[in-house]
Formats: sequence, C-alpha cells, structure tokens
Amino acid sequence: VGVDELYTGGTSPLVFQKLKTLKHLNMWGVDEKSDVKKEKITTLEDFDMPELLKFSIMQCSITSLKGIQNCPKLQWVDMEYMRALSDVSYLVSLAPTLRLLSIENCPKITDFSVISELKKLEYLELHGKNELPNLDFIKELPNLKLVNLSMNVLDGDISCLQNIQYADVVCKRHYNLKNKDLPKGRTGLGFEFI
Repeated sequence: VGVDELYTGGTSPLVFQKLKTLKHLNMWGVDEKSDVKKEKITTLEDFDMPELLKFSIMQCSITSLKGIQNCPKLQWVDMEYMRALSDVSYLVSLAPTLRLLSIENCPKITDFSVISELKKLEYLELHGKNELPNLDFIKELPNLKLVNLSMNVLDGDISCLQNIQYADVVCKRHYNLKNKDLPKGRTGLGFEFI
C-alpha cells in the first residue's frame, strides 16, 4: 500500500519527492537544506510522482518549477507566498491535464505567458502585486469557467472576462469595467474528486 496524501513542511526530510503513489501533496516552509544534497532546494527536479493530482506549495525557497513535468497527471497547482519563485514556464508540461491554477503573492513572477498554453484550465486565480500587461491569454483558454484576479492589468481591458461563467476582480480606476459588471454565474467545477 502506498502513500496517497502527504502534508509536509518546515524541517521535514524531503523523502516524499520519490513517492510513486502520492496523489495529494501539501508542502510549506521547505527552506531548509536537503539532508541528501546539502544544498538549498530551488527547483522540483527531484520530484518523481507520476500519480500526483494536486500540489499545494507555500512559503518555500523554490525559484523554478523545473521538475514539475515529472508529475504528468497534475490537475491542481496552488502556489502561495513563494517569494523566490520567478520561473513558471515549466507549467507548459501540464497543458494536457491542468484544470486549476492559483498563484498568490509570488512577487518575482513577471512572465505569465505560459498560462495561454493551459487549454484545459477551468479555474484561474491570480493574486498579488504582480502586473499583467493584458488579459489576452484568457481568450486562449476555451474551458475557463472561473477567474479570481487582484493583479493589476496594465492596459485596463478586462472585457474578455465577460465571456466566462464567473469572474471576481479587484478593479482599478483604469479598468474598462467594474466587478459588478462581470458574470457571477454558477460554475459547477467539480473538483470534489481531487
């Protein structure tokens, strides 16, 4: 019998990286040096979890998602308070499966263009002080049903959000719509199985 779900953080040893049966991983505060490598963990390169469906990571020193491609079944990625994370380009490897992406308070991420490749995405949450040049990538996501957004959209055009089922936006003065003008319909996302 294998491990199905794991919560780990702080000074926990990182042996979970090779748990083949793991489906849910919640990782926080992993800023310590690895016992094996004697170096700071900055990527997910040691990950080898082919059955992982849900990955939540918070307050870790990871700078890149390199290695996330070793989790080909991921449907849910939630990243919070990842102050060193700057490279999310490896999310492209999850394009066939990723349904939920949440990025909150990851201030070093400046390039969000990979999101346009995530065609299966249904739920997108982007919070923090990051800036997005525009929301053109939303038009590339045919399955998107729900958006929660507080990042600043520099061109102010949020009209593409009118074409999804539910949008909640912290609006700025230069936006062309107000939050009350955006759709608030039921989405029935169905993440109960994760």
